[in-house]
Amino acid sequence: MTQAAAHAYRYLRPSVLAEAAFFHRRLPYDAGRAESHNPRLRAARALVAAGAVRPEADGGALVQVEDHVQRVRRAADGSLGCTCLWWAKYRGGRGPCKHVLAVGLAAETSAAQDEQDVNEVNDARGMAAR
Repeated sequence: MTQAAAHAYRYLRPSVLAEAAFFHRRLPYDAGRAESHNPRLRAARALVAAGAVRPEADGGALVQVEDHVQRVRRAADGSLGCTCLWWAKYRGGRGPCKHVLAVGLAAETSAAQDEQDVNEVNDARGMAAR
């Protein structure tokens, strides 16, 4: 083994993980590009943008997809399930379906909008108090 190879082995050997050593590794892609290549996520964003997600009181939602409706339900443990064929086939083993993703995105959007509304009301009250 050459001196350079021995030096490299010392720093790249498997025990580095056991020692909890950190090293920077640059990934070959950026997160935005990876996200844009995910067809279920793209479809979920399109459903949210089209206003296809209608929340229900039980924490689930109805998602209008073209000429039919998929029902997303919240289980007792908080996980979401769907009535679509993807969910019936994979049960979340290959990730959530576009309907479950859309419900999650809509909830995040709604929460962000609610927070913005509260901030605007508080700002208006602060201005009125002056």
